[in-house]
Amino acid sequence: MEIAQTYEAHQSACTQPMDNVTFTLTVSKGPLALMTSGGMVEWTDVAIETFGY
Repeated sequence: MEIAQTYEAHQSACTQPMDNVTFTLTVSKGPLALMTSGGMVEWTDVAIETFGY
Protein backbone atom coordinates (compact mmCIF):
# COMPACT_ATOMS: atom_id res chain seq x y z
CA MET A 1 0.00 0.00 0.00
CA GLU A 2 1.36 3.41 -0.96
CA ILE A 3 0.64 6.24 1.47
CA ALA A 4 0.02 9.77 0.18
CA GLN A 5 2.77 12.19 1.19
CA THR A 6 0.71 14.12 3.71
CA TYR A 7 0.81 14.24 7.50
CA GLU A 8 -2.87 13.27 7.71
CA ALA A 9 -2.42 10.21 5.46
CA HIS A 10 0.53 8.95 7.50
CA GLN A 11 -1.26 9.61 10.78
CA SER A 12 -4.32 7.57 9.74
CA ALA A 13 -2.29 4.72 8.18
CA CYS A 14 0.37 4.36 10.91
CA THR A 15 -1.58 3.56 14.06
CA GLN A 16 0.72 0.98 15.73
CA PRO A 17 3.36 2.64 17.99
CA MET A 18 6.82 1.22 17.31
CA ASP A 19 10.01 1.23 19.37
CA ASN A 20 13.62 1.45 18.17
CA VAL A 21 12.84 3.54 15.09
CA THR A 22 15.48 6.23 14.56
CA PHE A 23 14.45 9.78 13.71
CA THR A 24 16.98 12.49 12.93
CA LEU A 25 16.24 16.16 13.59
CA THR A 26 18.57 18.52 11.75
CA VAL A 27 19.26 21.84 13.49
CA SER A 28 21.98 24.49 13.19
CA LYS A 29 24.37 22.53 15.43
CA GLY A 30 23.95 19.42 13.27
CA PRO A 31 21.82 16.28 13.09
CA LEU A 32 20.42 14.88 16.35
CA ALA A 33 19.29 11.24 16.11
CA LEU A 34 17.00 9.59 18.69
CA MET A 35 15.20 6.24 18.81
CA THR A 36 11.53 5.92 19.60
CA SER A 37 10.40 4.62 22.96
CA GLY A 38 6.73 3.89 23.50
CA GLY A 39 6.20 4.95 19.90
CA MET A 40 7.49 8.48 20.55
CA VAL A 41 10.65 10.52 20.30
CA GLU A 42 11.22 13.89 21.97
CA TRP A 43 14.10 16.32 21.68
CA THR A 44 14.38 18.48 24.79
CA ASP A 45 17.75 20.13 24.25
CA VAL A 46 17.15 22.17 21.08
CA ALA A 47 16.31 25.84 20.63
CA ILE A 48 13.26 27.01 18.69
CA GLU A 49 14.39 27.46 15.07
CA THR A 50 13.64 26.16 11.58
CA PHE A 51 13.98 22.38 11.52
CA GLY A 52 14.82 20.04 8.66
CA TYR A 53 13.70 16.43 8.29
